[in-house]
Amino acid sequence: MKRTISLLALLLLPAAAFAGEASEVLNTPKSLNLTHHIIGYLSIAVTVLAYVAAMSEDVIELRKSKPMVLGSAVVWFAICIYYALHGEAKVAAVAFESNL
Repeated sequence: MKRTISLLALLLLPAAAFAGEASEVLNTPKSLNLTHHIIGYLSIAVTVLAYVAAMSEDVIELRKSKPMVLGSAVVWFAICIYYALHGEAKVAAVAFESNL
């Protein structure tokens, strides 16, 4: 049991190291709050629509991954456009790259 926990901790250690890189850029005061903005509401709506499309896989004859990938692309596109319009394209790029 101890060996399994040690192995699991060793496997998860690199993931924690990569998380630190993006957090330095994302925790700056340059981060924009989109919680109550139209982009935030659009993201929720797109995610719900993608889940509905994924659940109706048999009816629309699409694999589940296609609506989810399209939905995430639309959300990231909207966020990147908003950040670029406010002169913070670098922050959006780092956030996008850290989530790949």
